Amino acid sequence: MSDRDTGHVHGRTGVETLVRTYLAEKTPAWAENTVRQARRVLAGFLRFVTGGVPLPEHVVAYVVDVRARRTPKGALLAAAAAQGLLLSVRRFLSWALLHGHILQDLAGLILVRPSETLPRTLNEGEVEALIEKGARDARERAVLEVLYGTGLRAGELCRLAIDDVDLLAGLLYVRQGKGRKDRVVPLGERVRTAVLAYLRECRPRKGGPLFLTVRGRPLTRGTLEDLVWKAGRRAGLTRLASPHRLRHSFATHLLRNGADIRHIQLLMGHASLSSTQVYLDIDVSDLDRMLEKSHPRERMEPDERLPSDCATE
Repeated sequence: MSDRDTGHVHGRTGVETLVRTYLAEKTPAWAENTVRQARRVLAGFLRFVTGGVPLPEHVVAYVVDVRARRTPKGALLAAAAAQGLLLSVRRFLSWALLHGHILQDLAGLILVRPSETLPRTLNEGEVEALIEKGARDARERAVLEVLYGTGLRAGELCRLAIDDVDLLAGLLYVRQGKGRKDRVVPLGERVRTAVLAYLRECRPRKGGPLFLTVRGRPLTRGTLEDLVWKAGRRAGLTRLASPHRLRHSFATHLLRNGADIRHIQLLMGHASLSSTQVYLDIDVSDLDRMLEKSHPRERMEPDERLPSDCATE
């Protein structure tokens, strides 16, 4: 069997080294969690590669294994989780092909169907109840207002420093967001008021992280998830409240109230418009209302749309 048949390139130093090279190249542009996740996923994939050379049968075996995996409770792995594993391996194999480390398109063996499930959101009434009834103090209210008022990711909120908030200008500086990109997000009046109250009542020290736990430690992703979840329970919500769901709700509510999708893309820190579209909970009724409101011909009076000589046909 030739090197081209196996996908092997002359001088290749082994798939483990190749993975290290790939991660080293991506690390400057990826968040720490992304690198850690990719390393874990690719380590799992390498268990299916024998002899140091990835072959089509290795890729197929990995795909079959992922599709058949079950959770500790015996349920099949969620479609989104399985898709994440497969996409990580597919990106690696595409990179290896692009850089000439393999000569066969092994990534083409991994077919991932786009998710047809729309992101889950809270409606506007539920968000109002979450903030008004779920927050116990100025700290929790500020956290909830910032999440829903800016669309920040959980990790971005946890990394915020006091110096990243300019209440006078009404701006919030998000540093090292996804893809290690910075962006500036405007603060609405409700968010500014909530953050100012928090700083006055609960955050006397200057400098350091913006949000702290009740014990004065930096807020972590886990404590943030717990804070939002408990606020949802106190508010009597029947659906789970989470930072990620508030982010979905932020984008969806902006769109439904007339915001331009490209503006939403900038606010959320998405590199491409396709990423923004995944976050938006759009149904046919939304599109109907948009056409009726925005399309020139749909805005005509009924008797303007149809010539009188055709009305009875």
